[in-house]
Amino acid sequence: RAHRFWVSETAGTNGNGGSGIPFSEYMYGGYDDVPLQVWDTDNNRQLMFSFRDQADNGEFNLIENFTSEDPGTRDAQSREYIFIHKYDYDANSPQVSIAQDGGLVNGMLYFMWPTLLDSTSTWDPTNLPNQTMSIGFNRGVARQRSIDRTIDPNGITHVDHHNLVPITVDAARGDFWLLNANDGGVAVSTDNGNLFREVDRAFSGYNTAQFYGVAKKPGSSVYIAGAQDNGTWRSFGNPNNRRGWIAQLGGDGFETVWHATDPDQVMGSIQFSFIRRSVNGGTSWQPSPGMPSDGVNGQFLTTIGSSDMAPDNVYTTKRDGVWYSRDFGGSWTLTPITKSWGFWSGGKARVSIADSNVVWAGYGMDSNPARKLHVSKDQGVSFEAAALPTMDRAPESVISGLATHPTEGGTAYALFSRYGYAKVLETKDHGQTWADLSGFDTTGASTNGFPDVAVYDLVVMPHATNVLWVGTDIGIFKSKSYGKEWNYAHNGLPAVAVWRMKIRDDEVVLGTHGRGVWTVPLAEVDVAIEEEPGELPSGFSLAKNYPNPFNASTTIHFKVSSEAQVRLTVFDAIGRKVSVLTDRVYPPGEYDLNWNANNFASGVYFYRMESQGKLIDMQKMTLLK
Repeated sequence: RAHRFWVSETAGTNGNGGSGIPFSEYMYGGYDDVPLQVWDTDNNRQLMFSFRDQADNGEFNLIENFTSEDPGTRDAQSREYIFIHKYDYDANSPQVSIAQDGGLVNGMLYFMWPTLLDSTSTWDPTNLPNQTMSIGFNRGVARQRSIDRTIDPNGITHVDHHNLVPITVDAARGDFWLLNANDGGVAVSTDNGNLFREVDRAFSGYNTAQFYGVAKKPGSSVYIAGAQDNGTWRSFGNPNNRRGWIAQLGGDGFETVWHATDPDQVMGSIQFSFIRRSVNGGTSWQPSPGMPSDGVNGQFLTTIGSSDMAPDNVYTTKRDGVWYSRDFGGSWTLTPITKSWGFWSGGKARVSIADSNVVWAGYGMDSNPARKLHVSKDQGVSFEAAALPTMDRAPESVISGLATHPTEGGTAYALFSRYGYAKVLETKDHGQTWADLSGFDTTGASTNGFPDVAVYDLVVMPHATNVLWVGTDIGIFKSKSYGKEWNYAHNGLPAVAVWRMKIRDDEVVLGTHGRGVWTVPLAEVDVAIEEEPGELPSGFSLAKNYPNPFNASTTIHFKVSSEAQVRLTVFDAIGRKVSVLTDRVYPPGEYDLNWNANNFASGVYFYRMESQGKLIDMQKMTLLK
């Protein structure tokens, strides 16, 4: 027998009886029969335990981790937790200190979260296999240091810690430094762990901010970005990678929007649809009027959709539908959506770049549970559900991104992260039909070079719509053939998760999850039309490096039409050889070489391609540090 506890259908972080419910809100339900026992095997004694009766049906029963029911309800969530206590088992009577509301904390030793393996598994408590799970533990004693004792001007070292590295300074005296890797960056203690400071917040140039949303001030090199777990931050003018940013909003920061024509109006978001706005360029902030901020119906990764063509119109999604504003957050109106809405914490709202009347919103594209993207053609006043995709490797999943086309109002892209399934679905008819641009076949592999990783955003280059960029968990992948073929973009960006990409003022702005904000002028985006796959280059050629100017790494592209010895050499402005990038035999094909100029001074350099002793071409590049 075990102590049974139940939770309210509206409790918890998302208001659906799921996660984030304090133990004090666990209500005692009785001392009931269960099909398992817990033993202290070292001492041969049976122990008391408790469980969370998630469905509140008076029984211990398991379901799979992701059910086919609406995941927004309490009963559909697989949270039949088990809590092990230190007390000796009594078959006749519960433990008095446990058998009360919130009592499961008393004598608690261990917690576990069991689920069924998958949808093919069944739960039959009368016919369970005779199995044993052994849990071992070790106990140690160590000196304690409080990580919250810091001298950081922003308050405390970030709470989510991932690694601690001690560095011995004086072994005889026991003196050491301590490096702490956390969600806010890296903190360092130089006094045996007594006090810490955040390295990147001290403007060291080590930028690890986890940005989920980013926006650019119109006509100015000022940026604002939301960093989940780290608030929302605004840059100074013309920022660089060694200059600090200005704190704007607390909480978990997500999407940001800067008004396209009024630089004084800017908007930011906090978890659970708490939206804030500023009418003085970020100097001060207020709650956005008319938006219910009860935290129950809002989504955690708060979304904001906007349009440069109609900059006063903004949109966000919540459990009850799409909320829109016609005065940049001065007031809000709800368009209810209930059918096939499928609420979860990571939905998206996007306005067509080409047609501000068209608004896309939703959480996923599933047949079970029923969950569809929705599209509006009247600026969010009404919505219709889009069709589900019919291809073999349709993801049947929540979306991880949503994007639109710069010149085609009916074109949109639904992005996914499910392993072995399509990652980029395109519609050209407002969601009536869908096609896979990521090339996933029946084997669960891509046929056109698309990576099988999480995908978060997509941009179509407005000056060359054959060129697509997608932001993935491992950096930017590009296609210069509108999805026929994909390649890793060797353009100087680290292989880091890219969560948001926007184009404003002829500049691509990227928010990365762990390496800050990056920008590149549209004029420097490689848009050359690729030759057909399998077609060999017609001659030897040397392309312009990318990016250019650069700091401090750039990529050089060249073509070889027949097997030959190729030599690439870099010279400084007065003709001195400073580096040989390659000098070997290449088979026919196209190649990229990276030149890391960290150890070279700013200035103009030349790079030269030679083959069989003959000069092929020479190009100029500029290093700016």
